[in-house]
Amino acid sequence: MAQACTFGSVKLILVTFTSIISCLGAALLAISIYLYVNEDGVALAEEDLAGFDSGIVIYICMGAGAAMIVFSIIGLIGAITKSSGTLYFFMVLLFLTLILEIGGGIVGFIWRDQVQDDLPYEMKKSLQEHDNDNDIKKAWEKVHEKYECCGRMGPEDWTTLQKSVPSSCKTYKAGCYYDIEKSLKRTLEMGAAALIAFGLFQMLVMCFTGLMLIKLHRGEGKHFMANHK
Repeated sequence: MAQACTFGSVKLILVTFTSIISCLGAALLAISIYLYVNEDGVALAEEDLAGFDSGIVIYICMGAGAAMIVFSIIGLIGAITKSSGTLYFFMVLLFLTLILEIGGGIVGFIWRDQVQDDLPYEMKKSLQEHDNDNDIKKAWEKVHEKYECCGRMGPEDWTTLQKSVPSSCKTYKAGCYYDIEKSLKRTLEMGAAALIAFGLFQMLVMCFTGLMLIKLHRGEGKHFMANHK
C-alpha cells in the first residue's frame, strides 16, 4: 500500500507540473502575440534603435510558447496513461529544451554586458537613417514620448547631423541614451533569468518523470491500479 500511495503521489505531482508548464506556455504565447500585433510597443521601438531584430525574438517566443504547450500535453498523457514510451519521449523533449533555455539564459547575460558597447553606435546610426526609414522615425517618436527625452545625448544630436529637431522632442533637453540602456539591460536580465529559472523547473519535472518511469518498470503502476479498482 505504501508503494501504491507513493506512485500515486508521484503521478499527481507530475500531472500538476505538466499543467503548470502548459499554463506558462500559454502565457508566453499570448504575450508574444500581443507584442506582435501591438504597434505602440515601446519595447519594440527600443530594440529597433538598439539594432536588435525584434521580429525574430517575437517569433522565437511564439514558437517556444507553442512548444511548451505541446510538450506539456505529451507529458500529461504519459502521466495519466502511465505510458513508458510517451514519458521517455517527454524526457527527451525536456532535455533538448533545457539545453536551449540554459544556453539562451547565458547568452542573455552576455548580451546585457555588450549593450553599453554596441548601443552608442546603433543609436547614432538610427539618427542618421531617421529621415529615410519610417520605422525608425516612429521608434524615435515613441521613445521621445515615453522618456520625455530628445535624441541620443540631447537635441544637439539632430543639429550636428544637419537635421531638424523632431516635433516629438522639441521641448526636451535630456538625451534618451541612458533610459534605453537601462531598459534594455533590465529586459535582457529578466529574460535570461526567466529562461534559467524555467530550465531549473524543467529539471525538477525531469526528475519526477524519471522517478515515475522507475516505478513503472518496477510494476508499481499495476499495483496502484489494482488497489483502486
